[in-house]
Amino acid sequence: MSIIIDVKQSGLSGNRELQQDGAKMNIVEDFTRTYTIISDKNATAISIMGTPGLPQVGSRSGGLMCKKITPSRETLVLINGVTQSKWTVTAEYSSEVSETDPTELPPEVSWSSEVYEEVLKNDVDDPTKKVVTACGEPLILTQRRVMPVLTIKRTEKAPFSPMKILTYTNTINSNEFWGAPKYHALMEGINASYKQVEMTDGSKKWFVDVTYVIKFKFDPNNDQPWRAEVLHHGTKNFKVEGAEAQCWDDGNGNTGTINLDKDGKKLADGAEPVYLKFNVYKKMDWSALKIDTNQIRSLFV
Repeated sequence: MSIIIDVKQSGLSGNRELQQDGAKMNIVEDFTRTYTIISDKNATAISIMGTPGLPQVGSRSGGLMCKKITPSRETLVLINGVTQSKWTVTAEYSSEVSETDPTELPPEVSWSSEVYEEVLKNDVDDPTKKVVTACGEPLILTQRRVMPVLTIKRTEKAPFSPMKILTYTNTINSNEFWGAPKYHALMEGINASYKQVEMTDGSKKWFVDVTYVIKFKFDPNNDQPWRAEVLHHGTKNFKVEGAEAQCWDDGNGNTGTINLDKDGKKLADGAEPVYLKFNVYKKMDWSALKIDTNQIRSLFV
């Protein structure tokens, strides 16, 4: 883990430059900010850029834009008997940036919320109280839950492959993502739109604005909240061990739907309902998308 132990900032300086068009004078202001960081001895420049508290290229401070970030490993130090590396990261800020590649700009990050209904199995104030009838049969009772929705929009280099949509949408994170444990985030959608940008030299280049929409479910009692749980019930049951399942009847020729135990037999009266669990979304490693918090930082080295 990398930690910032010191920050120094130079004074604000400025100079007047003669612009070629119209012979106008232009005042350019700039300053530098230097960070001292202690990290693991095997840390790399890319990993150092993920240190919490470091700026990103394109971010602003005091009205000036960060135009360059330079990490440099200084030396190895011994701290509490552990060898660690000492780094210096210099961030350069300026009021004038000659040309900014759209892919180097920070992403637009926003949060919203979405309400959904979830079947309630237990009373929220008394977890020992099941949502069942006096006879022990489950009741269909739903609870309104709030789901945080993360939207990340950034500019990427063209072209955009639709395979990214086919590969990643409707998948859940197989690794920690944006601070959420694995299996808690769902890639709801990926949208892309092309745009042409005129560069300072007059040339035009194509880029793609890509938007990622991710939904989160949090349940302290469920390590896979996106997994479906379905009441185990049906019209058939195993009456005899090893025989084929047969339609249930009450002995008088009347059939119907009954609750089943884990083995497919009629659930005993008063027994706790059984729910079957099914995975409905593939688990996927999203690291190649580089949209996690630390990965986003590494794009702007």
